[in-house]
Amino acid sequence: EYLDLFNSFQIRISDQMAPSMPVHVGHQGVRKSSVSTIHSERSVSLTTAALSPHQLGKFVVGTDSGGVLLCNLEAQVIPETVDPRTNSRYPSPVEFSLARQIGPINSVDWSKFHRNLILSCGTGPTVYIHNTLQRDLSVTLDSGKGNVFTAQFSPHYPNLVGCGTETGAIMFYNLVGSHGQFGAADSPDVTPTLVATTGGTEELAERDQAPILSLAFNTQK
Repeated sequence: EYLDLFNSFQIRISDQMAPSMPVHVGHQGVRKSSVSTIHSERSVSLTTAALSPHQLGKFVVGTDSGGVLLCNLEAQVIPETVDPRTNSRYPSPVEFSLARQIGPINSVDWSKFHRNLILSCGTGPTVYIHNTLQRDLSVTLDSGKGNVFTAQFSPHYPNLVGCGTETGAIMFYNLVGSHGQFGAADSPDVTPTLVATTGGTEELAERDQAPILSLAFNTQK
């Protein structure tokens, strides 16, 4: 068997800018091209992506320049003209920029239980939990064990997040501790708690374990 190409898209530097892009599903927006926007119309490299488990066609991507972008296969923004200097010829699927971090985005994931929660991790020891309805970060998890290379929501427990670091540590966090379900209307603001960790050395200079580059939960309980 083989896969057929569904469509081709292009994500540009301008897609990572903070202002949201009001694109209506099923319609095509038009991005104007001028000399002053040549740089912003250049493509960016993608480093990671995750499909929404809640809505067909929705997905989130991370870029090599720190962008965390919410995308939709049906929301296409196309350039008004094709500029040969930027090779800007394909539509963009980006609905809006969710966040901009420092350095490449190593991993993104979409919560299986909360349709508006997305996590990302890039250069640094922090995992960011984003709410797609708000630009402000909802929660940050600081591993304290070097750069986080991978992170995922648990497919079985609504409040559990796992991550792997450059020092070989695998860490699991409860987003709300014993305060109930994350995102519930009656839940107070709480600090996530570390519930388990394996491996990893205390000092980067003394590490003797390989970095954790990929992490996956068992799909069977």
